[in-house]
Amino acid sequence: MWRTAPLRFGLLWLLIVGGAALLVWGLAQDDAGVRMAALVLGAAVAGLAGLALLRWFLRCWSTTLTITEDRIIFCRGLIAKHSSEVRIVDVRNIIVEQSVLQRILHVGSLGISSAGQADVEIAVSGVPHPDDIAELIRSRSRPALTTTE
Repeated sequence: MWRTAPLRFGLLWLLIVGGAALLVWGLAQDDAGVRMAALVLGAAVAGLAGLALLRWFLRCWSTTLTITEDRIIFCRGLIAKHSSEVRIVDVRNIIVEQSVLQRILHVGSLGISSAGQADVEIAVSGVPHPDDIAELIRSRSRPALTTTE
């Protein structure tokens, strides 16, 4: 997750730690009004940031991209599932997108379109080493060389 969006990941953790620090600081206050405000604000900040991080984690954890000998299968969802399959022989276009930071961290987005669709059929972000995956798909879509004598 941190390689996909390091700034968002760092900000969420900073908010969790800051909210927890505000909770601890609030517990040490003598004034009941200040204590209550610090506890409520700290719990809200840490809780919301924690929920956002948990939602992101579950979304990443429940997303898979499987490449077999003849198919590319993209599946997303923990309870409700969405899946899309493309036969490797039908792959028309492979799109790899990486920002400068993503290139440094070896992560990016991958888009795959097939001959049967006008737009991108499979789009997945946060893919580690997307160039290697694109090359794997390309190598499997090439016809095997046969020699005859």
